[in-house]
Amino acid sequence: MADSNKIQVKSLAKALNILKLFDYNNTRLSHVEIAQKMQLPTATASRLLSTLQECGFLNRDMETGKYYLGREIYYLGQMARENISLSRESSEVLEQLKEKTGETAHVFVRDGINRVCVGQVESDHSIKMTAIIGRKDLIWVGSTGRVLLAYCNDKEREDLFLQIKEMWPTIDLDQLRRRVERVRCEGVARKEDEWNRNCACIAAPIFGLGGRMEGALAVSVPDFRFPEDDSEYVRLIKEGAQEISNRMGYAGERGTLV
Repeated sequence: MADSNKIQVKSLAKALNILKLFDYNNTRLSHVEIAQKMQLPTATASRLLSTLQECGFLNRDMETGKYYLGREIYYLGQMARENISLSRESSEVLEQLKEKTGETAHVFVRDGINRVCVGQVESDHSIKMTAIIGRKDLIWVGSTGRVLLAYCNDKEREDLFLQIKEMWPTIDLDQLRRRVERVRCEGVARKEDEWNRNCACIAAPIFGLGGRMEGALAVSVPDFRFPEDDSEYVRLIKEGAQEISNRMGYAGERGTLV
C-alpha cells in the first residue's frame, strides 16, 4: 500500500509539472515536446496527458495535435486571482524595503499609456520623494515607466511606442527603445535622466500567474542622498520584486530576478 501511494504521488507531481510547462511563450505544446521537456518516456507522457485531458485541465487541438490549458485551469486561475491583490501582497515588502534603505518604496502598475502608484511606504526623512497614490502619470517618464514598458508583450510595447510618439512628437523614440531594452537586459531600471532631476529611482518588474507582468517595485531617493554605488539598492529591489512575484503566484523559469 505504501509503495502504491508513493507511485500515485509521483504521478501527481509529474502531471502538475506538465501544467507548469505552459506559459505565455508556450501556450500550445505537442506530445513530443512535453515528453522531452519532462524527460519522460512517450508512453508515460501519453498516459498523464490523457488523464489531464479527461479531467479538463488540458485540451487537445484536433488539427495540430497540440495541447493547451483547459477550462478547469481557467476556473482555478480566476479564483486564484480574486484572492491575490498586488497592493496587499506587496505591503510587507514595501515596509521592509523602506526600513532597509530609509527611503520611500512604492509599487506602480500600468493603466494604458499611464503608470499609477497603487502602494507606498514613505521615508521617515524630512526631505523625501513621494508619489500620489492613484494619480496617472505618463508611462515613458521615470524608472518605473521604463520597467512597465520593458515587460509588456512585444505588440503592446510597439503600440505604446506609437502612442507615445503621437502624443509627444519631439521625443527621441530610438533612445527610449534603447533604454527600455537595457531594462530587459539588466532586469532593473536605474537612475537615467529622470524627469525630476532632484530624484533618483530604481525599479524592477513584478510578475504574477503565468508570467504576466503585474507591476513595478521601486525605491525613490532625493538625488543628494543617492549613493554613487547603487549595487545594494539594486540587490534589495530585485529581491523585493522576486518576493512579491512569488506571493503573486509566479513560479516560472523566468522568475529569477536576482
